[in-house]
Amino acid sequence: MIKLETAHIEEVRGILARGFAASAKPFESHGYRQAIQLLNGELNLAQAVFYTQRNTRRYAKRQMTWFRQEPGIEWFTGFGDEPQTQQAIIDRAQAFLNHN
Repeated sequence: MIKLETAHIEEVRGILARGFAASAKPFESHGYRQAIQLLNGELNLAQAVFYTQRNTRRYAKRQMTWFRQEPGIEWFTGFGDEPQTQQAIIDRAQAFLNHN
């Protein structure tokens, strides 16, 4: 579950305090936009969390749709921080490099 935590809000507040504009490109990222809207009073916390989660799910769905159409994509189960998944990816990369 994606959360918009106090630490994220404070991160955005700190970046803005250093003089970066709220309109800067990185603030268009999921969660950052909602944090700025929260700080500006445009959203309350529940709304910011809702829109962050919804937009992230929609983005992930679009990525999956795009990747399914790409030839040669290899899918790995698990998450990138799991040792078994990391090893499977390393093994596949080594096999690819050894055959080229």
